[in-house]
Amino acid sequence: MLQDIHNVLMSKCSFDFSNSSWVRIINDDRTLSEIKRLQDKYEEQLIAVRKLFGFVSKLGKGEVFYCLFADNCGIAERKTAIECVQGDYSGKLWKAVHNHIYEQQKKLEALFEYHSYGFDGIKTHVGEKHHRVCRFCGETDPKKFCDRAHAIGDSLGNKKLFCHEECDTCNHTLNKIEDNFLHLMDIRRAMYHISRKETTSSPSIYGNNFAILSNEKGSAELYVMQEAIEPNVDVSKPFIFQLKQHAVLSDEKIYKALAKMVIDLIPSTHLHHFENTIKWIRSDSFIVDSLPEIWFCHSIGKMHQQPYLDIFLNSKHKLPDSPYCTAILYIYDIAYVFVMPLVDVDRGMFKYNKQLDNHWQRLFSCIDLPHRELQTFSEDRPCYPWALWDIVPSNPHIHILPKSNSVFNRCKREKSMQENVCFPDFSYNGITITDLKCKFDIFYKGIVTDNDLCDVTQHLTSPKLWLLPQEKSIEFRFSLNANDTTDSIHYFSYNLYLKFKFSEFSKYIDLQYKDNDLDSFSIDWHLRDFIFNVAMASGDYYTEQSRKGTSFEKCKLSMLINKRRIIEAMEYFIPNTINSNYFVKISDRIIHPIGTEEDFP
Repeated sequence: MLQDIHNVLMSKCSFDFSNSSWVRIINDDRTLSEIKRLQDKYEEQLIAVRKLFGFVSKLGKGEVFYCLFADNCGIAERKTAIECVQGDYSGKLWKAVHNHIYEQQKKLEALFEYHSYGFDGIKTHVGEKHHRVCRFCGETDPKKFCDRAHAIGDSLGNKKLFCHEECDTCNHTLNKIEDNFLHLMDIRRAMYHISRKETTSSPSIYGNNFAILSNEKGSAELYVMQEAIEPNVDVSKPFIFQLKQHAVLSDEKIYKALAKMVIDLIPSTHLHHFENTIKWIRSDSFIVDSLPEIWFCHSIGKMHQQPYLDIFLNSKHKLPDSPYCTAILYIYDIAYVFVMPLVDVDRGMFKYNKQLDNHWQRLFSCIDLPHRELQTFSEDRPCYPWALWDIVPSNPHIHILPKSNSVFNRCKREKSMQENVCFPDFSYNGITITDLKCKFDIFYKGIVTDNDLCDVTQHLTSPKLWLLPQEKSIEFRFSLNANDTTDSIHYFSYNLYLKFKFSEFSKYIDLQYKDNDLDSFSIDWHLRDFIFNVAMASGDYYTEQSRKGTSFEKCKLSMLINKRRIIEAMEYFIPNTINSNYFVKISDRIIHPIGTEEDFP
């Protein structure tokens, strides 16, 4: 039966291209007659034949379709067929387009282990349905896998891609990471009517200078604040406007959200290479010094309401100048091209774009994404997303209104300001070090090259300041353990202890007690930074002899850590009552809140 169907499609229907993997069939009387004969002959044995005839009978005369034979076709054939059919190329043009796309896709298949999810509209569940192990936490209890885990958020429009191996706990807790990318897409979700699962309406978005609301049909209406438009802009003609959002997110968490999509969809046989990537996705305390830049591609020429993900694995070991895993997320009218960070076999060699030049050149020679720009996603500070949008005043769904209009009521937000404590200009006079212990221990005696040290895995404690007002002193404590890139070989550790004595303890520190209980605490950030910088410099200086002549001679403490991020993780321990031996822990981020990117020069 199957051989007969194959022969009819390959030789008896009208076609203009065929080989052992596929055939491109022209719909005409001959084709319709042959497929009708197949239906009459086999419909009781194979219902798919009836579906085939139903599909073809709805096509217009002269329209084409592809039949692909599963045993011989792969991603290249499937993507080529979809591109050619969706593009509706006529005449001789289809063949040039067909050959161009096919050659590109076959080259990618030759270079990489190539996986693609969602491009064909087929519902896909990745992972083991029975005997599940969570890809993020290792959970194995079957009762903890009740929810359906979307590999790409359902609010982003994903209705096809799911992961069996994400437990309910991780599915819920990692939503906070995924929300960063969701908010980045808010404007596009609303404008392109990407409805949520509980409604068919476009989401409502209130920004700093705009609002997007759904109309009675559920479609988006864009309202732009008149006062936010530059005075020299002619609002009677189309212009570009920066839509500024209220949602707070961070660039690094956007990167994490993209990386999580890959972890959900990648074949499980490769997961062991991504242990540190998963730790980084799950934890705010897994600090990286740098992440590869990401290509943002716009005007890609197509609209993808169902996002799809391509994954390219350098598992064939043909490309020493390519990272182990690269991915492309196609979503709506844009695409993101990114490298999966912290992969063990990469050993930190692809953290910077200059190390990726050859890889990008090779990849983009096979992928038509001409409108692209590099963007940095290493920043962990909170920021407000925005999007440049073409405003066409003649569009009936775009409205330019004064900000006093009630439609903007929810756009107005007041910033809460924390009361500042004024300290005198900072000077280190009167501050002395009365005790200092800087220890550097080596645990691995094997050969370690400079390349091995490009991506050490660090486990560090938050810097701790113990305030001792009765002694007019502050104790600084900090430790760092460094392992290899796989986090399995312990290389070395730092342990620092410094005690600072103050002639005037309250000059840069304000401790207020009420009824003998701690009521408020403030510290000058200049003092905080001074203590930290002195501690790092002391660590480098006093451990130099311990490091000298070893594989870790260049591993200065000040070079290993991201100074700003570590300082912002500072913890203070303060007596909870006067003369008490019990201490209250307060995070530096509480008394020195981290502002958004707009707050920094």
